[in-house]
Amino acid sequence: MKEYGGYLPLELQHGKAYYNFDNDKIIKTNSGLTAIYCALSAINPKKVYLPYFVCPTVDNLVSSMGFEIVQYNIDKDFQPINLNCSDEDCVLLVNYFGINTDMVIKNYSRFNNVIIDNTQAFFAEPIFRKNVFNVYSCRKFIGTSDGGYLIGTDLPEVNMEQDCSGKRASFLLMQYEYGTNEAYQDSIENYNQIRDERKRMSNLTERILESVDYTFVKDRRQRNFQELCKLLGGLNKLKLDLSDNDIPYTYPFMIRKDIRSKLVEHKIYVPWIWKEKNTDDYFGIPEYDFTKYIFHLPIDQRYSERDMDYIAQTVLNLLEEI
Repeated sequence: MKEYGGYLPLELQHGKAYYNFDNDKIIKTNSGLTAIYCALSAINPKKVYLPYFVCPTVDNLVSSMGFEIVQYNIDKDFQPINLNCSDEDCVLLVNYFGINTDMVIKNYSRFNNVIIDNTQAFFAEPIFRKNVFNVYSCRKFIGTSDGGYLIGTDLPEVNMEQDCSGKRASFLLMQYEYGTNEAYQDSIENYNQIRDERKRMSNLTERILESVDYTFVKDRRQRNFQELCKLLGGLNKLKLDLSDNDIPYTYPFMIRKDIRSKLVEHKIYVPWIWKEKNTDDYFGIPEYDFTKYIFHLPIDQRYSERDMDYIAQTVLNLLEEI
């Protein structure tokens, strides 16, 4: 029954989420991992071809579903190497850092069953072709406690319980009054819970996603990325070419010096993406260097050009000290 009276809720807008498709073309999930789960369930391949350079949770998910994993390498430009996948199998292509859309477009048509991992590329346009599944994560780009999308052609119906995220979402509010670091552990606990649950997107997250100024988000991320390119590009071992359609996740700054802990001391928090793969097993291949030497500098919509100047100057000062 509908309730009347009582305390007032947050005033969230009744706008539109960024992705609005008919139900047969979109499944709203609690995470990008759940979106991959739904895609694999629909394809039911014999083998799944995964890059070495991918989140270990993806490896674990595919193994838990009973599929055989075949790993493939990428080169220094993030292009797949010697990737041959039969029509009965499935390949996962990762749009790394939201700036590798051209790589995805160049390669996806070579394969019958494709999962395009856009979890670091929220704004990458989905590709609508039979047996192509586009996966997105909301939390990496928008302040939500859960959220993912699976987008494609004629998606199957999925019977999953809907997530309820209100009791886990307090870290989003705490950040305003106490700062990101104070609520960091709560955000990790939230992630650990949704990581292992296959559910639909919560109502709270749907409403938050309807309240976002996506034009502002895209513009600010591109501007901040370009500012760091201008200030740090000459030192970056990665040659970054941001197209007009690329909306980046971070500014991936690659340098063979360890400044990670020093950045944290200056309250510049850089995620160590897939550090579990920084082992001797990968030594000597690009994936090892990507894991160890790429520092993901924040460029999201919270920050201005002035913030980028501070981050860049801090990086330059730290490099002079080493």
